[in-house]
Amino acid sequence: MWRFVLILAWSLAFAAAAEGAGLSLQSHRAVYELALLNAREGSLSSLSGRLVMEWGQDCDGYILNQRMVTAVDYARGGQALNDFQVTSWESRDGLVFRFSSRDATNGRVTEEIDGKAEMQSAGTAGMVRFRKPRELELSLPAGTVFPSEQAIQLIRAAENGKKSRNLIVFDGSRVDGLYETFNVIGNERPPQSESEAGKHALLAGKRSWYVHIAYFAYQPGEPETGVPEFQIGYRLFQNGIATDIVLDYGEFSLGGELSALEELPQPSC
Repeated sequence: MWRFVLILAWSLAFAAAAEGAGLSLQSHRAVYELALLNAREGSLSSLSGRLVMEWGQDCDGYILNQRMVTAVDYARGGQALNDFQVTSWESRDGLVFRFSSRDATNGRVTEEIDGKAEMQSAGTAGMVRFRKPRELELSLPAGTVFPSEQAIQLIRAAENGKKSRNLIVFDGSRVDGLYETFNVIGNERPPQSESEAGKHALLAGKRSWYVHIAYFAYQPGEPETGVPEFQIGYRLFQNGIATDIVLDYGEFSLGGELSALEELPQPSC
């Protein structure tokens, strides 16, 4: 279930990076209503749910807390109530990433992941040490980035007029959660007026872009080919808030509509 929330984790990392690029990021709580956009025959007949996300910061890094509950009806019969919770912290220098998640189906915990990833320095190799689901280590090749550094590099690319970038990313989604990503930043969208933003006043007057990311399983020494494992797209505002979410998993795709948004306190460092 982690991949359902990758989009928000990544967008907020983008916002954190934006601080270094002279943009203003916003600590906030957002609620998204999830719905099934389409599904291949024989997979899902319906899906509905809600994602609640809180993003903030302390004096040393960025904190993300999310909870998503979905009700799924399968095309071949059967239902499932999924409850997924995740929290992560990433250092401002992009070298340390702590992550923890808990996934439950129909009240039974099906998976827990907990660990810490560290890079020796920017651009060098690193290591992930998991405590759950079991004690193990995963080596990270030189050039691997965590979500915030991915965002920083995309902002730099956008500032230089580039529209795409390939990056190796570790996101903490699973014990082999190392991906080759193809990242695309669309043209800048016109800012919304206060009337267009409506009840989401935090979006009024903010610059925004549509971002699309394709995730491929990392294969050492081989460029990404074929069909990605999953793809995500969303409209990203310069203060780190995401709207118009689309998550494409091949067999089905989901949409996430922002239904509530509120400001959270900023730290006093």
